[in-house]
Amino acid sequence: MNWFILALLAGTASNFFNIFNRSSLKEKGDSTVYAWWFEVIRFIVFLIIFLPQQVFPQHVGDYFWLLLLGLNEAVSVYFFMRSHQLTDLSLSTFIVKLQLIWTPLLAFFFIGEHLSLLDYGAIGIILVGIFIAIYSKKMKNDKGVIITFISSLFIAFNAVFTKKVTGISSTPFIIMSMSLPSIIIFPLLMKSSYKRIVTISKKTFLQCLSGSISNIIAMFLAINAIRLGSTSKVSAVYQGMMIISLLYSIVILKERKQLWQKIVGAGVILLGLYILSR
Repeated sequence: MNWFILALLAGTASNFFNIFNRSSLKEKGDSTVYAWWFEVIRFIVFLIIFLPQQVFPQHVGDYFWLLLLGLNEAVSVYFFMRSHQLTDLSLSTFIVKLQLIWTPLLAFFFIGEHLSLLDYGAIGIILVGIFIAIYSKKMKNDKGVIITFISSLFIAFNAVFTKKVTGISSTPFIIMSMSLPSIIIFPLLMKSSYKRIVTISKKTFLQCLSGSISNIIAMFLAINAIRLGSTSKVSAVYQGMMIISLLYSIVILKERKQLWQKIVGAGVILLGLYILSR
């Protein structure tokens, strides 16, 4: 199976992850505890997958990159879940696409990945589409929009660091390394952590479990796609499947503010993604 098909399937699975997250956190969900449960579930599943293999990195320096990936994931998942709590899914879907701008830049500086002039032009088209979809006079004062912008940057770092470690470890160990720092750090920083963790487990655990399974599938496919293709192009195809989240948010969640802006912006973004994925 080639990188394009893997990225396509991964992007489809990630949409279900976004839908479950937004449905759970839309009103008064506890985004930090939800993020913690997500990381715990993911860690346990990949630990079970990892045990028969037990493929560890060979060099001490490799663990530095895995630790960096895990710490970045902790920041990334915190802002990512907060964005689902505060921002319409249809809007956050577009803003997170800014990682398609950050990823090529970060990949160039960190792993020396180069793109063609046409690819950079396609990225520019995507940026225009995002601007069309999200522009509002109130945007500067929208806390959810700002948090989602920050989330998109750390997600891009995740993609680049993941590419860096694909050559030094197996996929299960990489994802375990991503999750472990969040599992340790979040309870230490949360107030009344035990009470909040128990409360979430009673209210939205099934949705969190469903979202986690969706992400497990998405991450497994995405990491293997990154092994075969360039980080920037895999990210583009992966994120191009956002149209599923957009339709769900408009039709099911009835998030229809700036509807025509979002539709036009989606068309422009898809044009850029089409060029970038060729």
